[in-house]
Amino acid sequence: IFLMEELAAALKEVKGTKIVWLGSCGSGAGIYDKNEEENIADPYYGEYDEDEWDGWYEYEINDDFYISDLSEAETFDTGELRLPDFQVMTAARYRFVSWGLEAKNYTFFIHFLTEGVCGPDGSMPADLNGDGRLTQHELFLYIKGRMEDPESGSDQDIQAYPLESDYVLFTK
Repeated sequence: IFLMEELAAALKEVKGTKIVWLGSCGSGAGIYDKNEEENIADPYYGEYDEDEWDGWYEYEINDDFYISDLSEAETFDTGELRLPDFQVMTAARYRFVSWGLEAKNYTFFIHFLTEGVCGPDGSMPADLNGDGRLTQHELFLYIKGRMEDPESGSDQDIQAYPLESDYVLFTK
């Protein structure tokens, strides 16, 4: 199992700002902080019967899909990517599923990220204010808006750290 702490340790060695985009299920663990009152990746802690479940499972709660590995639920580390020189976006909240289309071999997160940066006409559709500079927050808002669109078929909650970052990712 690849742990967030291993990723954080490897990236800490790189100078400058680290841009991390994670498209996997539960990727919000990297920026989840259980001590924050208004958390950007608040998990649902439901009751469960340990004898009934074995290993990874998913079940529906309030139209959200939640995943958990019960054997590691109490010891799983979180928040390792919440560092000053990191710009992070994740496809799903901590312990939640990231969706995609197997037939097209992509996740919605990666598809909408690519779509927001590389428009068919060479534009950057995610550059919401049209200033030719695409920030982390603009890209986050673009992806979030596309995922919340009922037409997209995706139902997941992307996460970002830091929130409302004005870090410029691309310029035109």
